[in-house]
Amino acid sequence: MNAKPIFLVRMPKPEDDDRDKYIEMMNQLEFKLNDYHVLLAFDNRIETAAFECFNVKDVTEIDIESLRKEFNLL
Repeated sequence: MNAKPIFLVRMPKPEDDDRDKYIEMMNQLEFKLNDYHVLLAFDNRIETAAFECFNVKDVTEIDIESLRKEFNLL
């Protein structure tokens, strides 16, 4: 059995009233990307979401652009 790859989402630190939105986003990602370990990290050095994937072998590729479009709607 192969280990699951890690899908890392780096986001600018949210305002306190936006935290529920980020939790919902993580729940959706974990559901959609069940072949990955999904992690969310807040990073004050960035202005928009950044996506990284580690240890990718024999796994369906994620359409990063469609994810960006989806999360711009949240």
